[in-house]
Amino acid sequence: MSLTLREHENIVQTRFFDIEGLIERFIASIDAKINSKDTYKRQIKPFFEWVSERYSFDKLHQMNQQDIFAYKESLVRDGKSAYTISGYLTSVRKFFEWLESNKIFPNIAKSVKGLKKPKGFRKDCLTVEQIRTALASFDVNTPDGLRDYALFNLLVRTGLRTVEISRATVGDLRQESGEAILQIQGKGRDSKDDFVLLVDETLRPLQISC
Repeated sequence: MSLTLREHENIVQTRFFDIEGLIERFIASIDAKINSKDTYKRQIKPFFEWVSERYSFDKLHQMNQQDIFAYKESLVRDGKSAYTISGYLTSVRKFFEWLESNKIFPNIAKSVKGLKKPKGFRKDCLTVEQIRTALASFDVNTPDGLRDYALFNLLVRTGLRTVEISRATVGDLRQESGEAILQIQGKGRDSKDDFVLLVDETLRPLQISC
């Protein structure tokens, strides 16, 4: 027996009440690292905070595509960067894709697009003088100062990401064909399958601080 429109709305309304529970189920369904899951969760919550200002709790099931577009416009008005807006909208799109695939709620976000991101580097690089000033600020006569000097020196001489440096250990320092290298686990990688060459000016502070 087919459902009436009212019966269908009641089912959708009932199943869509537990927003927190649905978000948790959505996050658990994502095949990604913990950091990525945390990012999705952090980026989707502002959407429901915004929605709660427009709909009473018992009217959430009435959301439609125009609400998604309005949310996007509100992010632009709030002065969010193109990167932030695109990230927020990506999380919202994926959430509604998941809802639809589980027959919980229609995918009302399928048509929304992110903003065009500017090309090039997002931040200016340090000047040579700024690097020299920063290196000179470390107290290399203390263990902590020497360690911080070595890590900052490694950062600026190799261009490694902070996450790559944080994953490195003393055991990742090796010699290959007479050259000093540091094995690294790049962003989004599951193993240390890459490396950078270390010149003497980079290697020595690391060896002294270890």
